[in-house]
Amino acid sequence: MAKAKVLLVDDDGVFINNLGAYLEIMKYDVTKVGTGETALELIEKNKPDFLLVDLKLPDMDGRAIVKKTKEISPNTVIFVVSAYVDLETEERVKQVGARSLIYKPVMFDDVVELLKKAKP
Repeated sequence: MAKAKVLLVDDDGVFINNLGAYLEIMKYDVTKVGTGETALELIEKNKPDFLLVDLKLPDMDGRAIVKKTKEISPNTVIFVVSAYVDLETEERVKQVGARSLIYKPVMFDDVVELLKKAKP
C-alpha cells in the first residue's frame, strides 16, 4: 500500500523537521516547506493527501493557501496549524475549506490520530 503524502508548511524549521521526522516514522511520505508560494507549487504538482499549513507565513496567509488548495487539489484534506487560539479564527479556516485548526504546541500523536481519522 502506498504511503499517504503529507505536505507540511511552516516557517518554523525546527517544528516541521521534528513533526516531519515523526510522521515518517509513522509511515507517511512527508514533504516540508517554509513558504506558501513553494507549497502551492508542490500542491499543484503532487496533489498531497494531507496538508498541514501554518496560519501565519512570511509570504502569505494560511487561509489563502487553504482556499487555493481546495481549487487545485480538492481531495487534499487540510489542517491549519496555529499558536493563535480563538473560535473566530477556527470558524474562518473551516469556512475556506480546512478540516480543523490544530493548536500549537502540537502533540505529534494527536496529529497522527487526526490523519488516520481523516483519510482522504
